[in-house]
Amino acid sequence: MDADKRKQIVAKLLSAAKNGAEEEANAILNESELSYNFVYEHIRGYIFKKYVLSPDETEEDLKALARISLAKMMKIDPDVIRELDMATPCDKATSESTKTALLLYAIQRDLGLPSNPKEYAAVENIPELARYIIKYLKK
Repeated sequence: MDADKRKQIVAKLLSAAKNGAEEEANAILNESELSYNFVYEHIRGYIFKKYVLSPDETEEDLKALARISLAKMMKIDPDVIRELDMATPCDKATSESTKTALLLYAIQRDLGLPSNPKEYAAVENIPELARYIIKYLKK
């Protein structure tokens, strides 16, 4: 496969991921009766679409999901991502932590969540994220 064809495929994947994540965010924003199960289902869908992951994935830890996504995109073992990150000092900022921070920022922006860095940074998995969202969006 030539480089142009590969670029087209990647562009389609990224566009679909963006659109899918927007749909999930809108579902949350447009729901009048936010329940934990509803928010969990849609924020999980948002994350999996953003990270271009299969809905069959069972992992719920945000950093682990970032690592799996990076590995998928780079076509290498997720454990290798961690080893490479630890071997490359950059003020302890790893690819997985950076990707997780960017995801959390996108969710905050897309859902209009208030800025609460200390509390938001403590969110480590999808269930905690769903509870955080409900706390700030409950009508």
